[in-house]
Amino acid sequence: MRRGPAVPGAAPAPDQPGPLAGGGADADHLMWLILAVHVRRIDGTCAGCRAWWARLSPYPCWQVEWATSRQARSRTARFLGGLR
Repeated sequence: MRRGPAVPGAAPAPDQPGPLAGGGADADHLMWLILAVHVRRIDGTCAGCRAWWARLSPYPCWQVEWATSRQARSRTARFLGGLR
């Protein structure tokens, strides 16, 4: 068995101070990690929340909502970056 946390940190709330709230490489890595693990189970709950925190959270959980909104913002910024 591996030791240590399954995820380097929880997804930040929008008003959270610190490095993950502002973005950067760590937040991008965390975004992809969340999207890879927090998937819908057959019963409609989030597999990542169940595995890591033993929570029966409905899918999409707040981590997936954060990651997908961050992904959409980064893609939009990349698309509009050339138009500025």
